[in-house]
Amino acid sequence: MKIDLSVLLTPSFHQSRVLEKDGSKFVVKCYEGLSGLKWFLISPAFHLSYPFVASPEERMRRELDFLTSVSGKVNVPEVVDFDLEKKCVVRTFVEGERPRTTEEYRTVGEELSEIHSLGYVLGDAKPENFAVSDGKAYLIDAEQAIRSDDVRLRGWDLAVLFVFASYEVINNFERFKEIVNAVKHGYTGIEGLARAIFDLRHASLLALMPPIYQFYLRNALLSD
Repeated sequence: MKIDLSVLLTPSFHQSRVLEKDGSKFVVKCYEGLSGLKWFLISPAFHLSYPFVASPEERMRRELDFLTSVSGKVNVPEVVDFDLEKKCVVRTFVEGERPRTTEEYRTVGEELSEIHSLGYVLGDAKPENFAVSDGKAYLIDAEQAIRSDDVRLRGWDLAVLFVFASYEVINNFERFKEIVNAVKHGYTGIEGLARAIFDLRHASLLALMPPIYQFYLRNALLSD
């Protein structure tokens, strides 16, 4: 399916846009743009934690590799077209919302566990990169995904998920505890990754989490 990408060539802080064609919705994601500049800051800042890349070409390659390799095995959008010259990918639109409820976070834990079991890690596993639809969590952003069985990198993914979740409920500690336990129940074998989550190379990320939240997370995962 071909979609005219010329309308997306103006500079924008939004790297993805929703378009309609023949009554169906599609997401067009272009990797060159203002929104991609964040990776030029993140890549060196966390280079000891995860092999992030800033290059638009490499981010596009990573996402295409991931989406085409795991399609039908985990819940991800379907790639319907791409343009290497414009560095854009067209994929199906997932009608869903970012996880909010305890049950939705449990499904996110399940999805992340399945992704890891297929030999991939994400790098950017924050809650907003998942959409929950019909009781299933879909990963909708994978531009930093790579093939790896490194346990420490799996721990990084979980650390990212928990740190960003903590800020979504920054004024509700009880909700954070519910989220931790929901992900814990959804992710198969999370106890075996507890020490990888708190690897010293992840300290700069975990330091962004409120201390009481981090204390609870440590106890919830390391006490088992």
